[in-house]
Amino acid sequence: MLKKIQTLKPLVALIYIAFFYNCIDKGSANFLPVFLGGTKPYIYEDLGLPASPEEPGQASLPIISAEESEAIEALLKELSEFEILTDVGMKKQSVEGWKTIQFAKPSDKEIDDKIYRESIGQNVPDKVAGTKEELIAKESQEADQFFGRIESDFPLYSIDDLINVRKRLTLSLIMIRLEIDFGDRNSGIPIDLLTIIRTKTVALRQKVSEELLKRGVTKL
Repeated sequence: MLKKIQTLKPLVALIYIAFFYNCIDKGSANFLPVFLGGTKPYIYEDLGLPASPEEPGQASLPIISAEESEAIEALLKELSEFEILTDVGMKKQSVEGWKTIQFAKPSDKEIDDKIYRESIGQNVPDKVAGTKEELIAKESQEADQFFGRIESDFPLYSIDDLINVRKRLTLSLIMIRLEIDFGDRNSGIPIDLLTIIRTKTVALRQKVSEELLKRGVTKL
C-alpha cells in the first residue's frame, strides 16, 4: 500500500514545489528573488481551502497541520537549491508541464521515422495530442479517474497512509497556486486547467479528512 501512496502526485505533470504556508511571503527575496516586496502571505482561500471549519463546534482537523508545514518547508529548501523557485525556474516548469500534456507520446515507428527524417535535414514537429479544450477535458477526466481510484481504496489505507495522502495533496495545492501566480501564461499550463485540478484536489483532500475523522483522528 505504501508503494501505491508514493505514486500520488499532482496531475498535469506538476513538480512538488511548496511554499512554507505560515511564514514565507509570496514575494520573499529568499525564495522567489524576482518578486520583491509588497506582497502578502498566501491565505487558505488562495489554495482553495476554507478559512475555517464549515461546522464550528464539531470535530475537525487543522486546515494546515504542523506536519504539513514542516514537509512544505523541507521541500522548499530542497528545491530552492536547484534554483526552481525563481522567475525563470517557475516559468520553465510551467512550460515543461504543459508540453507533457500537449504532445502525444510517439510510437516506436514514429520515433524511427523522426530520427530518419531529421538525419536528412527535415524538421519534424512534435505530434500534438489535441486542441487546448480537448486536452483540458482529457486531463479533467483522467483526474476524476485517478482520484476516484484513491478514494475507492480508502478501506485499504492505514491512518498513516491517509495522513500521507493528505500531506501530498496539500503540497499539490501549493504548487498549483504558485503555477497560477508565477507560471508562463503564454506557453505554460493554462490557468483553466490548474483551476479544475485544484478544485478536484481540494475535494479529495476533504474526503481524506472526513475519513480520518470517521476513524477517530482529531489531530495531525
